[in-house]
Amino acid sequence: MSTCYFTIQFAGSTVDFYRKIKKAIEENNGSVTGDSSSGTFAIPVLGSTVAGSCAITGQSLMITITKKPVVISCSLIEKYVRGQIAPPALPEGDAELKSEIENKSTGSTHRKHKTKKGHGSLE
Repeated sequence: MSTCYFTIQFAGSTVDFYRKIKKAIEENNGSVTGDSSSGTFAIPVLGSTVAGSCAITGQSLMITITKKPVVISCSLIEKYVRGQIAPPALPEGDAELKSEIENKSTGSTHRKHKTKKGHGSLE
């Protein structure tokens, strides 16, 4: 299993940002230990766990993922985390990302496409 590393820049108070991270993890049935400077986390995903550590230095959150399901790439985890704790560029991105994760867990490759009449169809 590969280890993932990424950094997220943020504005504002480190204490407020830590609270936001903790809330997002706990809302996804995860756990957090630590404080506003560093900690560890674990989140259940696909019958497994995404776990790692994080450290806040200045206005940067450095995340290290040490455990993840094989079917989920580091880039997919990073994209999801950014969508949860950073201001989203596209509001619908979370739904698409969750759908992509669910498809990977079931092995499904079905995607919804619009037909000429505008009705959705599965291919």
